[in-house]
Amino acid sequence: MRAKVSLADRAEFLPPAAPWLLGIVTFAAAWALLHLDVFASGQLIDTPVYEGYGRLMLDGAVPYRDFGLEYPPGALPMFLLPAFAGAEHYGSAFDAIHGTLGALLVVVVALIVARVDGSRAQAVTATVLVALVPLLLGTVVLTRYDYWPAVLLALALLAVVHQRPRLGLGLLAAAASAKLYALIALPLLLIHVWRRFGARAAAGSALAFALVLGAIVGPFLIVSPDGLLDALRRQTGRPLQIESLGASVFEVLDLAGLYASRVEASFGSQNLVGNTPDFIATFTTVVQLLAVVAAWVLFARLGARGANPVVLLGAVAATLTAFVALGKVISPQFMIWLAAIVPLVLGRWRVLSLGLIAAALILTQTWFPKRYWELVALDGNEAIFVFVRNLVLLALAMLLAATWLRKQSGSASG
Repeated sequence: MRAKVSLADRAEFLPPAAPWLLGIVTFAAAWALLHLDVFASGQLIDTPVYEGYGRLMLDGAVPYRDFGLEYPPGALPMFLLPAFAGAEHYGSAFDAIHGTLGALLVVVVALIVARVDGSRAQAVTATVLVALVPLLLGTVVLTRYDYWPAVLLALALLAVVHQRPRLGLGLLAAAASAKLYALIALPLLLIHVWRRFGARAAAGSALAFALVLGAIVGPFLIVSPDGLLDALRRQTGRPLQIESLGASVFEVLDLAGLYASRVEASFGSQNLVGNTPDFIATFTTVVQLLAVVAAWVLFARLGARGANPVVLLGAVAATLTAFVALGKVISPQFMIWLAAIVPLVLGRWRVLSLGLIAAALILTQTWFPKRYWELVALDGNEAIFVFVRNLVLLALAMLLAATWLRKQSGSASG
């Protein structure tokens, strides 16, 4: 009688290159399918804004001094490079660059999982999920630059798990200069380096981070400190965005006739306005920051466990998920951040965590982009999907946090 072989067992017999090769093929197919006409209508795109910045830079204008923008300096290459293709081909060039970044992310995720786990089955599941992000999340991946910071953060993690901490922290600085969310990984990486390589390596890695960040941000800080700080204020001073957890609660109450929501456009998004939403925006920000700091403290208290790369990856995923889930702004492209990191989590709850992040991606596509304006008008049931998506993110954050509580209890009792 022939014994049955599970998919996981079959994956173990795949050649070493199979996970990332399978991932690239899957990603290429997903990226191509996303360009079909069925996805073309109703898109909400940011590339015209990016193109405007790129053309200004080609004409010699200095960002933050000669024109204002809300993005940090590390994002500028993503606006400038497609501009060299000319106005008629800017969109195609942007698409090609970010498709390449998406494929690179698939490879990096495969390499990280293979390094820390050694299981091709784990690498296959991680890379396939990351490769399917374009189809799971939808056309937002075509017109936002978030693959860029996601790739840089993943490369930073890859360098650290390959025992190149200075390179890793330098790449982390580049990621943070492209989107500030990557900063949440800084204390975690430095603690890990300290535990694994010692204080001298941690100090050198911190210096590498500071030097790279200074090299990217410093020139603009010198040329136009007010312009750069204004960009930072525009990011941190935003009101309660309609896709956030706090806003979705009010929107569901509005559908039930228990609250009258008022939506206004500002800071490049649609937001709930009023004294109560403003209070909730402040409250959720405080909770968000407390959750991130708690994750840092918890990781520091793990002692020698903090030197384990598997533990590090879990810490980064847990902290980032809490940061996104509790934020006063959850733009659809933020899901790219999570989809790049959550598949790196290994252990008992891996399958459930992959299922939750996939569900969050799919739910986001139920209203964005094609039914986004119905959500803004609160005309239909889109707010319910937003609320459920946010509950899924919260459940994912709690699931990852529960693993930390178990690890912390185990280390304390040991």
